[in-house]
Amino acid sequence: MKRELKEEVGLETKIISPISVWDYENTHKEIQYVEVDFLCTTIDDSEVKLSDEHSDFAWVTFYDLGKYEISEPALKVFENLKIHPLVQSYLGA
Repeated sequence: MKRELKEEVGLETKIISPISVWDYENTHKEIQYVEVDFLCTTIDDSEVKLSDEHSDFAWVTFYDLGKYEISEPALKVFENLKIHPLVQSYLGA
């Protein structure tokens, strides 16, 4: 996870904890995916530097998710994360 974040967005991070595991199929139902979501934090003041694989990024709050095209399964995961005790304690909610 740490290597992937450094490679894709140029950020040094600390993994706090895995917080969600879910599975889904692609739109053609040919491939089954398993996704593990992690609560992470940056460990320095680095700025995002996207790899060539990406063209843009945004820091988004749970409340801004409706402004973006996000699949229904992903939205359900975000709703669960919003109320997750570890996320709540980390955000100081």
